[in-house]
Amino acid sequence: MEVSSEEGYFHRYAQKFRRAIAPKERERFAALGTDRERYAFVSELKWRVVDELPLERSLDDGKCLDRALEHKATGDRLFQQDEDWVGALKCYNQCYLLLPEDNVLEKALLLDSRSQALLQLGKLDQTLEDIDRAIAYGYPAEQLATLWERKARIFQSRKDFKTAVECFDKTVHYLTHRTALSTEQLAAKLEELKKLTDVVYYQYKNVQKYLEPAKGPRSFQPHLDGGVQYDSSEADGRFAKAKTNLRPNQLILREKPHAAALTKEYSGTHCSHCFERIEVLHCCPSCTDVAFCSGRCERNGCGSYHRYECGFLQSLWSSGASIVSLLALRIITQKPSSYFDDIREELPELTASFTDKLPDDDYRKVFRLVTHSDKRSPEDYLVWTLMATMLNSVLRMSNYNTDQPDNNFLGYLLLHNLQIVNYNAHDVSEVQRKHSNDPGLSVAIGAALYPMLALFNHSCDPGIVRYFTGTTVHVRTIKNIAAGAIIAENYGPLYTRMSRPERRQTMASNYKFDCNCQACEADWPTCAEMDHSLIRFRCTGGADCKEAVQYDLRSDSHGVRCTACGHIVDVGERIRVLREANMLSRFNEASQLYQAGSYEHALSKYAAIMITMDEVLAPPYRDYHICQQGMRRCCLDLGSCYVSCPSTEKYNEERFRFVNGLRSIVDELRLKREYNGKGMEQATALKTLGNKAFQAERWNEALVFYNKCYVSTPKENVQEKSIILANRSAALYHLEKYDLALRDIQRALAHQYPNQMMYKLTERKARCFLAKKDYEAALECFKATVTALDDSNLPLERRQKLERDAQIMINLLPTNIEMEKKNRKKASSKADDHATGPTAKTPDHFVEKALWFDETADEGRFARTSTDLKPNTILLLERPHVSTLLEDYSLDHCTHCFKRVSVPIACPLCADVIFCSDECEAKANSSYHRYECGFLPILWGSGASITCHMALRMITQKSEEYFMKLKPELAALTNEQIDKLAIDDYRKVYKLVTHESTRSPEDFFQRTLMATLLNTCLTLGGYGSCPREENFIGGLLVHNLQLLQFNAHEVSEIIRDTPEDIGKSTFIGGGLYPTLALFNHSCDPGVTRYYRGNQVCVRTVKNIPADAMVAENYGPLFTQVRREERHETLLNQYRFTCQCVPCMENWPLFTEMDPTVIRFRCDGGKICSNVLIIPSEINDFMVQCTECGEHTNIMKGLKSVQDTDMLFKTATRLHTAGEYEAALRKYVEMMETMSEVLVPPYRDYHLCQQGLRACMLEFGNRFTRAVAKK
Repeated sequence: MEVSSEEGYFHRYAQKFRRAIAPKERERFAALGTDRERYAFVSELKWRVVDELPLERSLDDGKCLDRALEHKATGDRLFQQDEDWVGALKCYNQCYLLLPEDNVLEKALLLDSRSQALLQLGKLDQTLEDIDRAIAYGYPAEQLATLWERKARIFQSRKDFKTAVECFDKTVHYLTHRTALSTEQLAAKLEELKKLTDVVYYQYKNVQKYLEPAKGPRSFQPHLDGGVQYDSSEADGRFAKAKTNLRPNQLILREKPHAAALTKEYSGTHCSHCFERIEVLHCCPSCTDVAFCSGRCERNGCGSYHRYECGFLQSLWSSGASIVSLLALRIITQKPSSYFDDIREELPELTASFTDKLPDDDYRKVFRLVTHSDKRSPEDYLVWTLMATMLNSVLRMSNYNTDQPDNNFLGYLLLHNLQIVNYNAHDVSEVQRKHSNDPGLSVAIGAALYPMLALFNHSCDPGIVRYFTGTTVHVRTIKNIAAGAIIAENYGPLYTRMSRPERRQTMASNYKFDCNCQACEADWPTCAEMDHSLIRFRCTGGADCKEAVQYDLRSDSHGVRCTACGHIVDVGERIRVLREANMLSRFNEASQLYQAGSYEHALSKYAAIMITMDEVLAPPYRDYHICQQGMRRCCLDLGSCYVSCPSTEKYNEERFRFVNGLRSIVDELRLKREYNGKGMEQATALKTLGNKAFQAERWNEALVFYNKCYVSTPKENVQEKSIILANRSAALYHLEKYDLALRDIQRALAHQYPNQMMYKLTERKARCFLAKKDYEAALECFKATVTALDDSNLPLERRQKLERDAQIMINLLPTNIEMEKKNRKKASSKADDHATGPTAKTPDHFVEKALWFDETADEGRFARTSTDLKPNTILLLERPHVSTLLEDYSLDHCTHCFKRVSVPIACPLCADVIFCSDECEAKANSSYHRYECGFLPILWGSGASITCHMALRMITQKSEEYFMKLKPELAALTNEQIDKLAIDDYRKVYKLVTHESTRSPEDFFQRTLMATLLNTCLTLGGYGSCPREENFIGGLLVHNLQLLQFNAHEVSEIIRDTPEDIGKSTFIGGGLYPTLALFNHSCDPGVTRYYRGNQVCVRTVKNIPADAMVAENYGPLFTQVRREERHETLLNQYRFTCQCVPCMENWPLFTEMDPTVIRFRCDGGKICSNVLIIPSEINDFMVQCTECGEHTNIMKGLKSVQDTDMLFKTATRLHTAGEYEAALRKYVEMMETMSEVLVPPYRDYHLCQQGLRACMLEFGNRFTRAVAKK
């Protein structure tokens, strides 16, 4: 580092100063021995060229009211018209930066506007801060009620009811005393506020005490691992070394800086105090040179260092002063001058043992850091001392030291600081990406001085990596470091990238020392020069030998002799160890985790690889360093990262706006709404075939043709439709489906059935009621038949016969009615005697009360149980938020509820869907199907997946007004608020995981392109009336496509060809279940799910202990798929690596389980989790546990296992016989018995689980193709 660049005026000033001093003065300066003498000398001479140093303080420079108001107007337009909250916030930030200090009213109004934008973005803390500042700046009193009400509602949403009541009281106060409202408006508003206040006060008195108290911000605590200690030697100076063995991925240091300064390029985008990227800008009242991220940082900055730097930063940057110089100045300005006077006498006497105990912000902590003052040339000293005089001029002009005379002490400290910073400061970096999954570039945004980190020495093969979150530095190990070894970081040049001569030249020039690390001593090759055919194995001759042997993979030799100890290393055995460790697969897994954005998990994987490698290999070896590089990348991504095109929800809207604006693409979507499949010619032909089958008494065949005919009949052919329905009712009557026949009769009547044929329907209706023993209704229908015969065109003889038949029934039925009433009375009396309560109806939604949802950083939200759960416990019944059928099943199942339909109700306009009832038809055609009708063949033909159809239906099942009303709330709700919402509320599913940050631009483009297709269907279908909101709805479509990928479930049905078949679970459609979507995955799940229509039912299939995770399965079971394949599937489809017990312990496949070995539970109970692995032919009575020492009665366990064999046979027999409830009870009994004595994986245990699943699936959707003819 240098104190200045050559571009600024300081460089010219320094050159002129050197020319201005005589040779004798140069010699005198070179002979000076202390920094204090050097500073005094230069300070005295600098006045010769003082006019060449244009250092001046410029306050209010950059502030401009007119430009500020322009930004305010733009922000207001974006907020009110475009509802672009992010864009509005940026404009308001810029306005706040430019507003002069004395325009307090404009600042108050601006902060009010910005608080509204922040509220829409869900940033409640910043909203409250802006409201308080607006009030402090003198917000107009007649409008203050608005601000206090906004505060009150925020505190109410945060459950701080006491403060909310106080704010509501303030609102009422300002409304009463200062308001522009009319008398009527004021009365209405006060009444509304009174009700609100009463509600909140009730919550305060009755709810607040049950809520957890708010957690305040935790104070930062520096961390130095107990395995690290500091030592010193004459050759190495002070350095860090390992007190104990350190493993890879160990966090050994976390530290705040003693001082930090941003570079000029980032002074407007990052907080000058904490280096966080700025979302809500706070600024200095007097200059535009710095910005802050919060009021707290603004107070800390402007209350210390910035009060003296303010107005000088532009001049210092123009001078060419480097970050070293700014940091040296800030070390002084962050403390008052009296502080340095107080410690002045102590500085020369400081010792390491004393300074190590001091806090990081104590100047004495850094004063003794290395300066290499003895290695600097007089010419360097002259320039550095001149820079110190310029910095001291800043202090003097800013009135830093008004109480003490200028005795060169501060100038001396500045010169000393320049040297300290030059050799001990670190660049503070941020990983910057254009898109979320770009490789990223580590960019220096500033510099900082870390007292503890500064003591770490350099190595060209470092054992640690550092990364930053704001100004906080974190240090992690990236390889094994033995106890007593130096813990070295890297000052810049790595041996894998730079040759030894270049590295040594760099270190000597920048840090004044020659590197003697192992990589330099042995002259290790760079990564590009490493021979891939050579491997360096660690010697296995014993712990005393630290040497490595080199093996050529092209060699036929099986052993290599160590040159140090003479031991022959078995190369074959070493290679076998590496192969068994499955290094390539683990490398790929770690790399995929990194690309998926799971940096913590990827880091853990790389660390595990490094531990294995370090046991077998010795650097330099290419894969060894690739692994280290992977760890470095992960660590950097755990620190400060910035994506210039971030994947926020707002950007879904912008993506859609961009793609939808590409007319060349959109115009290619030549979509046209067409109602296909309807036609009288086709319907007439089908009706004829149905009539022939009916006349031949092939009732089922006739029903199929009548169904197809009904679906094909156009809407306008009303009377033809009524005749088809009447014909179908006749077939249903003969099939003894009387309720369905009656339904078709009613629909035929509603479709203008001909009067001359009405007697047929009334007579059939009477016969249906007669078969149902509803004699009263049958009597009325027979009477109606006699009346209807008057309008018929029948021959007289035929008509008279039908009248006689009806009259006979009319005469007989009163007797039957009386008898039926008596029987009903007796049955009612007996029912009262034996009544046990009303029959429970299956609820649409049910969640077991023991189930609750936890959340962690690694696992997200997931289900847990508060009590022990037994097998066959129903945990969840849930209807979907949205569901759609596959095209292949759209004419077999109801499109609304997914029930299989034998007698469909058709859509009036299209032949693409059917319904099971009038209720389902009405619900569909009043919501989603009114917009999808006529477009479904286009969607199916386009190749769009079922998730695309679901994404569309998530929109079409609600109105555009509904979504516009929800727009401000979508991202603002908490999990607790979301959990209370109804299943059909869009906010219930909006925040489900999308893994948006891990998606590629290609992925986004494909999904956005699909969203344009779906949006075109919406537009042509007449959805929405506000073209301005098209982009918002389009953005929701993009969002829906992302969340459905990871949260939707396949809805299945068991289909059999014959009743004897086992059946196959078939994918018929998809559904989004908000509660089920929160269940995490396990390769050995504790539950199974099945479907009744589109309602999902979740039941347990094993014992689940209290507080355990309740996991379902996303596809691959450990009994069927190997761990590597499961991991690959889950990583590719769901972007995570499974950490369940079968994966961690690598359980065998079902076919590989050894039936001769039994895994018994130790009788030690909960205190011992050991598994006793016992041969099935054992003769011992008791076996002692190797961990707890308890004895386990094996014979008792073997007896239980034998008992389960009989239970299994009984359960299997019952299952085969179709007695699923009885079979299920036997399987549950068997599972409970085995769970008491056995521990999975065990063959019989998983056979029992499979039996449980098979029985439960029988309670769901099922269908047998083979049906009896006729």
